[in-house]
This record gives sequence, structure tokens and C-alpha cells, in this order.
Amino acid sequence: MPLPPHSKLKFIADRIVYQGYLRVQEFTLQFQRFDHSWSEPITRQVLARGEAVVVVPYDPKLDQILLIEQFRLPAWCRGIEPWLLEFPAGMSDAGEAPETVARREMLEETGLDVLDLRLMHTFLPSPGALAETIHLFLGRCDLSPLQTGHGLIHGKEDEAENIRLVPMAADEMGDLIDSGKIANATALLGLYWLLRHRAALRQAWGF
Repeated sequence: MPLPPHSKLKFIADRIVYQGYLRVQEFTLQFQRFDHSWSEPITRQVLARGEAVVVVPYDPKLDQILLIEQFRLPAWCRGIEPWLLEFPAGMSDAGEAPETVARREMLEETGLDVLDLRLMHTFLPSPGALAETIHLFLGRCDLSPLQTGHGLIHGKEDEAENIRLVPMAADEMGDLIDSGKIANATALLGLYWLLRHRAALRQAWGF
């Protein structure tokens, strides 16, 4: 992960300190202070992740959202219930458009298609240490198959995924947030966004 040039940064050195399921990269650099002087050289480690894409599946006709539930080891490491409620998500391959990733991950993790995509936010989830950009999309979906026998367990066996679909009425979003049952920050952001824009979206889509 090379550093892009910046007039207020002086790159000195970098090295990979760990390469496994994740990559940790160490940088030594100087930055320009607000008084225009230069800092002393600093060394920081960065967890390099790349680009992630998250989809908030919403059916405006049924007025339902679709959450997924799966095991997350880092939550367990922090003493939090490790089966988290979240939204379909995945990492982009090099040069892959976020919209392409959104449709692929939605199909792999839920077995459902996305009818329309709308970008909510692009953001850094933890910029103090994590070099990752997240593209958060609202995905307009038809969730009616969930009422007629569509399977509720999905995921890719070769990636050890075991994902349970959790459809719920959009009216329950506020209570779900207030209950503290959502520990995934991206899921919280998507729910808050949908709470704010839901009425306007349903009107725009003819519901």
C-alpha cells in the first residue's frame, strides 16, 4: 500500500511487519504542523484492508429491512456477543466497482438480487489504525421470497461462512437500535440513515 504524494507529508520509509489473513504495514514519515513547521519523524503501524462494500437491503413495498447474523471473532475478543446482527458486505478486488461488489455479496450472502442501489456514505471506520474505506449502499430489494420458502441460511462454504437471514419490519428499527443489540457500527449507520430517509424513499418509489 504505497502512500499517495501530499504536500504536507514527507515519506521516509515503510515495511510490512505482518502478512497473513490481514496485513500490517509500518510507515515512518513527517507531517506539517498547523504552524507550518515539520514534526519529528513518527512511526505508525497501519492495518491495511482496502475497500469494503456494505448493502442495507430494504423492501419499500413490504416496508421491511433484511439483517444478517454471523460469527465475528473480534467481538468475542472484546467480550461482546460474537454472533452479530449486520448487513451483507464484502471486500473489493483490485479495480472492481463498488456497485459490482454490492450485487455480488448480496447474492452470495442472502440469495437475493438488488433492484436498485443508492450510495449512503463512503467513510473510514477507524482511521486511527485501519486503512479501509467502506462504501455503504441502500439496496432496494424484493424480500417477498422470504415469505414463500426462501432459505434463511446462506454463505460460501469455502470461506467458512454461516449466515442467517433476519428480516424485520422497518417500524422496529428504532427499538432495535435502542435495545443495544446492534454492535456493528456500519449497521448502526445504515439504520440511522434509513430511519431519516425512509418516508421520502417510499414516496419516491411509489409506496
